[in-house]
Amino acid sequence: MTTPIELEFWADDKELADRVGTEVLAVFHQVDEQMSRYRDDSEVSGLNRSAASGPVAVSAGLFQVLQKAREVSLLSDGAFDITFGSVGYLYDFRSGKKPTEEEIRSGLPRVNFRDVILDQDVRTVEYRLPGIRVDLGGIAKGYTVDLGIERLPGVVANTAEPITRKTGDTLASRATANTRSSGVNEEALNREARQVALAERQRAEVAEAERIAAAKETARREQQETAARTRSKEELRRTMDANKSAIYSIYNRELRRKPSLQGSITPELVIEPNGAVSSCSVVESTLNEPALESKICNRLRLVDFGARPGVDQTRIRYPIELLSS
Repeated sequence: MTTPIELEFWADDKELADRVGTEVLAVFHQVDEQMSRYRDDSEVSGLNRSAASGPVAVSAGLFQVLQKAREVSLLSDGAFDITFGSVGYLYDFRSGKKPTEEEIRSGLPRVNFRDVILDQDVRTVEYRLPGIRVDLGGIAKGYTVDLGIERLPGVVANTAEPITRKTGDTLASRATANTRSSGVNEEALNREARQVALAERQRAEVAEAERIAAAKETARREQQETAARTRSKEELRRTMDANKSAIYSIYNRELRRKPSLQGSITPELVIEPNGAVSSCSVVESTLNEPALESKICNRLRLVDFGARPGVDQTRIRYPIELLSS
C-alpha cells in the first residue's frame, strides 16, 4: 500500500523478538497482497476487474474489511466511501491535475458504497455497475495495525506497551490484551456502533427505497415525454399498411413486363413533424430493378403521416415483400 512501516516493542529474548517481528511483517505483506490498489495482482485489483460481471469469492480478511468499511459508510452517511476511486483517481495532486466537470459528472454515478453487494453466506462481492473502483487505503492500514498488534501481547515485556506505526498516514497504536488501536475498548464501541448502525441501516433502507421510487418516477416521466415527441410504431405501421395497395399497383404493372419479378425491398423514410416525407431511399433490395425501386420511393414520398406538432423528425425502415401470386 506504498506505506512505510515502523515496528517497536520490548522483548526479553532477541531470537523470539526477531521471529515475532518477522511474523508481524509477514502479516503486513499478506494484507498488501490482498488490499493494495497499487498491485495488479492484489485481491482488490482483481475484484475491481471482475466484480461488475458477477459475484466474486474473496478471502475472509478482505471480506471483513469490506464489511467494516460499509459500517463506517453508514455511520458517516456516506462521507467515508471506498468507491470514491471513479472520481478520486482523476486527480493527480503531485502534478496539480484536476478533472473536468464532465469527467466528474461521468464518474459520480459509480461512487456509492451501496452498489458494492456483500453476500456473507457465501462470502462473495459484486458491483452493481461497471467502472466501480474500490480503494481500501482509508481503512486497510488500521486493520493491518490491529492484525500486527495481535501478534505482540504474548511476547512483549510486561513493562512496555507495543507500538506499531504505519508512517504513510501517521497511524499509531498502543495496545494491551483487552484493547485495540489507540487503547479503545472495542467491545463497548462495537455495542454502541451496532445500535447506531442498525438505526442508520434502517434509515438507509428507507432512503434507498425512496431513491428507487424517485428513479422509477423519473423514468416514467421521461418515457411519457419521449412518447409525446415520437410517432408510435403502431401509428407508423397503420399509415404504411394503408399505402401498401399503391406499392403493389406499381409492382403489378412491372410484372406485365417481367412475369418472374419478385423479391423484397426496404425503403428508409424521413418523416417531418408536419407529416410529410422529406426523404426516401432504398437501403436493401433483392429486386435488382433500380427503376422499380425509384418508382416505389417516389410514391412513398407522397404519403402523409399527419401533422404532429412537437414531435421529433422520425426515421423508419419498412421491409416490403413483393411476390407474384
